Amino acid sequence: MERMAVPDRVHVMPVGYENDRLVLPAIELGADRVVLLEPDAGDAGEYAETVRDRLTEAGITHETVSCDVFDLYESIGTIAELVTAFDEADEEVFVNVASGSKVTAIAGAIACMATDATAYYVRAERYGEDADSVSEGVEAIYELPAYPIERPTREHVAVLAHVAEHEPVTKKRLIAFAEDETLPFIADYEGAGEKGKYRLLERHVVDPLSERGYVAVEDVGRTKRLSVTDSGRNTLRAFSYVLDGD
Repeated sequence: MERMAVPDRVHVMPVGYENDRLVLPAIELGADRVVLLEPDAGDAGEYAETVRDRLTEAGITHETVSCDVFDLYESIGTIAELVTAFDEADEEVFVNVASGSKVTAIAGAIACMATDATAYYVRAERYGEDADSVSEGVEAIYELPAYPIERPTREHVAVLAHVAEHEPVTKKRLIAFAEDETLPFIADYEGAGEKGKYRLLERHVVDPLSERGYVAVEDVGRTKRLSVTDSGRNTLRAFSYVLDGD
């Protein structure tokens, strides 16, 4: 009889100065695979090696991915990209928000809200002077409440990237870009006039990006020009991975 395939349980864990709060939850929650997020250079190297050794001893497959754990938007992007890749492989993904920096705690929570991953927090038994390291043992594991947020669509990220590269960009140029890239909002347009294209651009792209504060629209004579705001640039940094492979 053929066995039914079941998804792997993948745990994404930023590396900080913790041992038990990474390893013990992976064991207790039955992780099949652990992805450690570690900066290229930092002071956590010794802790990371200990964690890898302990995961190996526990029989848990693991890998290490480079990430600046003190950069919010890079951390969001790295975690969200990993989650998306594992989701597409039908794996079940969990993110430990207690194991890295405060930045990765926030980034992990946001990435989970923008995807289908589950964030959890680990409370240690002992902290500081009462522990052999930063913390020791695991007293409880809490699943964080899910408050889904709407992440930008691939279409919106593509437009943000184009505007960021060529700003300020006119709507006429955006329409030409959308047609070249066959973006969804205009791909099936069968109208004969240009006005219809502009209406589609406004409704599906310019208005949503402007309302979210990602782009600024400036009137220059009879022409409207778009530029990317700081919020838009940060959003592009966090979600540019959706364009990978284009």
